[in-house]
Amino acid sequence: MKKSKIRIGLIGCGTYMWWAHVPHLLKEKHAVIAAVSDPQQSQIDILLEKAGGLKCPAYSDYKEMILRENLDGVFISTPHSLHYEQAKFALENNVHVLVQKPFTIRIDHAVKLMALAEKKSRFIMVSYQRFFEGISVYAKELIEKGQIGDIRAVACRITQSWGNVKGWRGEPEFSGGGFMMDTGSHLVSAMLRVTGLKPVQVTAITENYDKKVDLASGVLLRFNNGAIGTMSFFGNAARFEESVVVHGTKGYLILKNCQTKPKKLIVNDEELTVPAKYKPASPDSTFIGWIRTGGKGYTPPHTGLDTIKLSDAIYRAARAGKAVRLKL
Repeated sequence: MKKSKIRIGLIGCGTYMWWAHVPHLLKEKHAVIAAVSDPQQSQIDILLEKAGGLKCPAYSDYKEMILRENLDGVFISTPHSLHYEQAKFALENNVHVLVQKPFTIRIDHAVKLMALAEKKSRFIMVSYQRFFEGISVYAKELIEKGQIGDIRAVACRITQSWGNVKGWRGEPEFSGGGFMMDTGSHLVSAMLRVTGLKPVQVTAITENYDKKVDLASGVLLRFNNGAIGTMSFFGNAARFEESVVVHGTKGYLILKNCQTKPKKLIVNDEELTVPAKYKPASPDSTFIGWIRTGGKGYTPPHTGLDTIKLSDAIYRAARAGKAVRLKL
């Protein structure tokens, strides 16, 4: 049964929440920002101002917000190490959850959240926007339909001037890791999602330079079908750039995303136009749609869990200085 107005509470009022999520929510005719929470009043004030002077209840304690506001769902955009407890409390109180990447910083925490969501008949989503972009969906379907044949090699790269980031992202107890865990999580999840491959062996090196967390990483992968892959994460670059290159027995596919240029999809030297049927969407609108329709199209966040498993294996391989096995 469809609901007319979905009541959403915001946990964490920092920059990404007001820059990315709030604009989407304000455009959602079937949703309303019912309440916000953040331990810092200054962050709440900024978000409400950025939301056009939004008037709604504000809390320093997200638990109090959830218990008092009769919410349908929450959006979580907080330091990575807090995701588990915040999502867990929401699910325990029968509230659907959209959480920023990474899902959690521990594999067992992600597994527990998925089990709890199933037990409570609630939806949980990791906010990977690439999953819902028409260009990524189209690329995934081309590979599934055999456009480039059987996959033999994968080469992925993401760069950013991430080393200038200040605050909790540079503190391991809050971030759970550095550039690879943070921005790099988008690349890991996109590679897993688009190719459909399962890594079975990982070798890696990481460099912190003068940071407490990793700033750059190089990864060598072996996949379940025998294919070989490489992943590069450079948080000490000048600009943002991201690419996923997939080579198969019939050709190759490139998904490219640059800082100031439109995303590109190239197959065998030809830049493709995404067919109109692949309509743009966002995690926000998809999440609201699931709640309104009782879960039409919902799937648990298996790729979010697999992203954490692979990220964990990369860190373990780097510490060990040798290949490690994993099972996705």
